[in-house]
Amino acid sequence: MNYIVLGPEGTFTDLAFQKIKSKNDQATYLSSIEDVLSTVKNDELGIVPIENTLDGYIQPSLDGIFKNNLLIIDEINLPIAFSLIGNISSLEKVKRLYVQFATKGQCLDLIKKMSKSAIILTESNTSSYEAIKGNAFGDAAIVPSHLVNDDKPCFLRNVADTQDNQTRFVIVSKKQIILPSKSYRVTFIVTPVIDRPGLLYDILSTFKKNNINLTSILSRPTREHMGNYHFFLEIILSENKRDYVISILSKPNDAYSIQVIGVCPVRE
Repeated sequence: MNYIVLGPEGTFTDLAFQKIKSKNDQATYLSSIEDVLSTVKNDELGIVPIENTLDGYIQPSLDGIFKNNLLIIDEINLPIAFSLIGNISSLEKVKRLYVQFATKGQCLDLIKKMSKSAIILTESNTSSYEAIKGNAFGDAAIVPSHLVNDDKPCFLRNVADTQDNQTRFVIVSKKQIILPSKSYRVTFIVTPVIDRPGLLYDILSTFKKNNINLTSILSRPTREHMGNYHFFLEIILSENKRDYVISILSKPNDAYSIQVIGVCPVRE
């Protein structure tokens, strides 16, 4: 199987791929979440990050999965650790800090201590690492701890805002594949058809009436008109309730539409 993976090699997404790959699996690495999700074909799978302990949902992943009509079929959880590397003698000496945009949100406590530094956002953690190859004095980068080696002096380890930092990655496909599991995470999108007072209440009451426990809800603009939003929701179900709940979600409604975009095993 060919996987389309958020790269380059050495990223956390690559680590997620390495964790689940089999002997005959291969990877094509692309440099952005948008590129990965728009490239996945019928006979391929994609891997992107979707949620982080500190930074919450990764919105380009949510939007891209919906936009490209992909379905979440599995997930991978990884512990995430970062280190500060560079040619520096103290935090006050950092002139330029290279950090990937999502990593920045997970290391804010450290970054606040470098208030005089120029923050340069990169597309990937590997790009941050490569940016200080010249070893210029005052250049530093926050990078995954697994990339640190003798080439770049490590100034600080474990620099995320909390040590219990994890990222959930999802495997996406053009077709839904139901893998065996005792519990499932169902991800779906609710799009209002009409706009009226109490509409969101009515949407949520559907789940209350059917004793369905929502684990998360996030609004995202539809990008059609100002003020128009759809809602990403997730629920966790036992195996014996899976088909029943999905059938409820699939019932037509004049006020809003519900589209299931993922049924995947819950991985610890």
